[in-house]
Amino acid sequence: MYLWLKLLAFGFAFLDTEVFVTGQSPTPSPTGVSSVQTPHLPTHADSQTPSAGTDTQTFSGSAANAKLNPTPGSNAISDAYLNASETTTLSPSGSAVISTTTIATTPSKPTCDEKYANITVDYLYNKETKLFTAKLNVNENVECGNNTCTNNEVHNLTECKNASVSISHNSCTAPDKTLILDVPPGVEKFQLHDCTQVEKADTTICLKWKNIETFTCDTQNITYRFQCGNMIFDNKEIKLENLEPEHEYKCDSEILYNNHKFTNASKIIKTDFGSPGEPQIIFCRSEAAHQGVITWNPPQRSFHNFTLCYIKETEKDCLNLDKNLIKYDLQNLKPYTKYVLSLHAYIIAKVQRNGSAAMCHFTTKSAPPSQVWNMTVSMTSDNSMHVKCRPPRDRNGPHERYHLEVEAGNTLVRNESHKNCDFRVKDLQYSTDYTFKAYFHNGDYPGEPFILHHSTS
Repeated sequence: MYLWLKLLAFGFAFLDTEVFVTGQSPTPSPTGVSSVQTPHLPTHADSQTPSAGTDTQTFSGSAANAKLNPTPGSNAISDAYLNASETTTLSPSGSAVISTTTIATTPSKPTCDEKYANITVDYLYNKETKLFTAKLNVNENVECGNNTCTNNEVHNLTECKNASVSISHNSCTAPDKTLILDVPPGVEKFQLHDCTQVEKADTTICLKWKNIETFTCDTQNITYRFQCGNMIFDNKEIKLENLEPEHEYKCDSEILYNNHKFTNASKIIKTDFGSPGEPQIIFCRSEAAHQGVITWNPPQRSFHNFTLCYIKETEKDCLNLDKNLIKYDLQNLKPYTKYVLSLHAYIIAKVQRNGSAAMCHFTTKSAPPSQVWNMTVSMTSDNSMHVKCRPPRDRNGPHERYHLEVEAGNTLVRNESHKNCDFRVKDLQYSTDYTFKAYFHNGDYPGEPFILHHSTS
């Protein structure tokens, strides 16, 4: 549209012969209104014999390398690379002849070596044929000069071997991109192994790639990558610590050979059951000389059963209790003995995990002591006796006191109390039968007496 407007304007200018032919300006009218003169149209004779002052040179106008902009609303044809030139001449008859030439300039293409300089490759492994396919990561279907490409894939590649591929496309020029495919080792030669220690499996995850078969590839060209959540590791082995028990964690991993991925694996690992929490003891006390009781609330975390242990002095006894119990009565305890109780929950997982133990203690109530033993009665004179005995095996009370009762017939003639079982009985009747009773008293209860008979001389 723009070009035609130029031509029309040029035509009107050409009709003003006084400007373009005689070179004279039109004479203004006296009234101030411009007069319109009839243009002089040259005749055949005029064309043969030029008149004085007539300019017969050719007029030309040119616009070299003009950029054409599409008008608003027009069909925008891309003319950013069009070169337009136009030439205007006068024919012998005086008419204008205008010619226009348009030359299209094609933009230069990049070379294929430049276009595909940073091409990446993924390797796909066929476990049946033991061969690889290299997938070229490009947007268009390229051609391979010395290998057969099918849908941007190069097939039947042997592990740990090099293959050269020449890549070209009609969108780029020579030279082609020469891509060296350094084929990785076979996928089955690697295995993602769970290396978590069972003792730490409740809060720890360990994953490790293991080489289970030999290969000839350069191991220095192999790199490993793990991603677990938002954590990324470039290691062959990873260890995640301080995790939550009984939680699932997903880890994705891949192996790269010369920075080209050739295998990957994902694992969803659930951490093991954690140690149960500590039970809450409600009360813990002695009920009698041979009985005690303990009650509790269970922990909040998962558990399977309880273990209740009670310790007296250096002896320890443990019981396995059902998880539904919240009370236990202890029987056959020793009187007046301090017991330390320990109660914990446990769970059987990859290993048995014991929760923290709740502790309490009590002392059983007193009971009668056992009998003194190894009692002896010996004469020190005709009317004097020496009585001795050994302490009872079970005192069963807070205090120690030995008592000796001496009877003649049914009459109590002596009643003595010592800290030790060692009595000297004097001034007895001569030639009299006596009964000696020795026993232990623990402050709460007397023990059963040990009885011996002896006569004075």
